Amino acid sequence: MSAFPLLRLPLLAIDHVLCMLTPYELIIVSLTSSRAKRVVKTYSRIKSKFRVSLTINDQPCISIRGNNLEACNYRWKKPIKEFTKLFNHIKEVFGCVIEHVSFELSSFSRRTNKSIIDCLGDQRIESIEIGGDWKNQSHQDIKYCIWKLKATEVLFLDVHNYKNNFELEIPEGSSKLYVKDAKFIKYEQFLRLKHQEIVLNQPSMTNQDVNRFLKSWMACKSHRDLKSLQITVRGQYIKDEIMMGILYEVTTDQGMLKKFKNAPFHTIARNGFKIKRWDGKVAVLCTDMIWNLWDLCFLVQDDV
Repeated sequence: MSAFPLLRLPLLAIDHVLCMLTPYELIIVSLTSSRAKRVVKTYSRIKSKFRVSLTINDQPCISIRGNNLEACNYRWKKPIKEFTKLFNHIKEVFGCVIEHVSFELSSFSRRTNKSIIDCLGDQRIESIEIGGDWKNQSHQDIKYCIWKLKATEVLFLDVHNYKNNFELEIPEGSSKLYVKDAKFIKYEQFLRLKHQEIVLNQPSMTNQDVNRFLKSWMACKSHRDLKSLQITVRGQYIKDEIMMGILYEVTTDQGMLKKFKNAPFHTIARNGFKIKRWDGKVAVLCTDMIWNLWDLCFLVQDDV
């Protein structure tokens, strides 16, 4: 059977054929010739419909998803070399949005990590998850990754086994910040966080620090753009320490409390503490046990 002469068709017919192809098929077509590459590139830039997710570990994977939600996944025998080569091709031809990057820093050498980070550094990435065993990881390597890769929506740090003197300034840019082991975050650094949604698991903060934060928020001195906060606290009952010196109202208003069922909390609140900021903005607080630890859940009420 002879090859199908795609590039000899009229432009409208070429466009019709390309719109029926999967991401995998488009990549195959784009690799056949320089002209085919230009045609697929033009089509993809005009009718961008693909989203890319990257898993970067000892078995890296590129996943491309189209409008039909069907994903094409790629793995290789020589993972990093072939991963980088294909990613650069996809980046040039498709120009598509990188939806998610999951990066295990401890999977590779320092030199390999840097080459991967540099390859991704100029891309718009919606969600970034950075993890791995950081016990033997250089602090500078981690900082380079955090500041070079820019998340526009979510930055998730799954950090563990880092050194006692570990420090990491977290960049702005993403609207949501999740830190799984946040012991390196102290009160002063917490005050500098500008994200709209913050989840901190076991930061180095006392209940008195949380009390200071609430007073600062109520006085419009910090976290002006904060919409929700979930943070580990010491114990279930927050009235004696966390709410000390704060004007509040106990509420059972289900219109407010039912919102805690949504992300990031996913909890059922039967009552809470309602506080008001100096400019009239209202927030509701409650506590919940998550992974055997008590968390304070703080939610700003946009409709009050």
